Amino acid sequence: MKLILLSGLDGTGNLFAPFTEALPKSIETQVVPYSYNKKLGYQELIELVTKQLPKEEEFVLLAESFSGYVAYSVALEKPKNLKAVIFVATFLENPRPLLSKFLPVIPMQFILSLPMPSFVAKRFLLGMKSDMVELLQETLKSVSSTVLYHRLEEIVQLPLVSEKLELKAIYIQASDDMLVPKRCYKVFEKYISGIELYKVEGSHLLLQGSALECARIVEKFIEERISYPPSP
Repeated sequence: MKLILLSGLDGTGNLFAPFTEALPKSIETQVVPYSYNKKLGYQELIELVTKQLPKEEEFVLLAESFSGYVAYSVALEKPKNLKAVIFVATFLENPRPLLSKFLPVIPMQFILSLPMPSFVAKRFLLGMKSDMVELLQETLKSVSSTVLYHRLEEIVQLPLVSEKLELKAIYIQASDDMLVPKRCYKVFEKYISGIELYKVEGSHLLLQGSALECARIVEKFIEERISYPPSP
């Protein structure tokens, strides 16, 4: 079983390192990276991901943060051999409606071009005890601020969800997420039949700050519920 990884706002996949290192060797992973310097909208990213899915091998999609809508949309197309979707600290609709009002009037693109302060990285993304700050800073530095800003604009413009997804799925929610409110899970619960919620102690970037616990949840889900489903 292959685990296809769709990353957060950076789109690089570099931040998956702590999580993939915590996974057992029995779970093969594949990151689908997004462009570092080209502005791609959600629809273009959906098409990009779809083209890179395994053709003959069974797989599970895992989407972090920004990529939740991508994974949901890809799954709606019912690609061959897709067995389940794992959503981590993510959303299907704009998680912060006030962002629609403030994004056009604050110099966000300039802010995104600056190095992220360590305190901000820990307070809002990783947790105050995290040692992943340098990895996050270097990763964000590698992506064009224009691209990062465009992805924020895409979040603001997300349409309201209207189609139901019939597929095995779980949602891993951060206990102290300051970017994605807990109410965002209600949309998943409404439109994805049978989705299960797992709560993990940590900040928004759970796969980095709480990698081991998330890896255990994913391992159990894949090996017990997907690879070896219970007999009817």
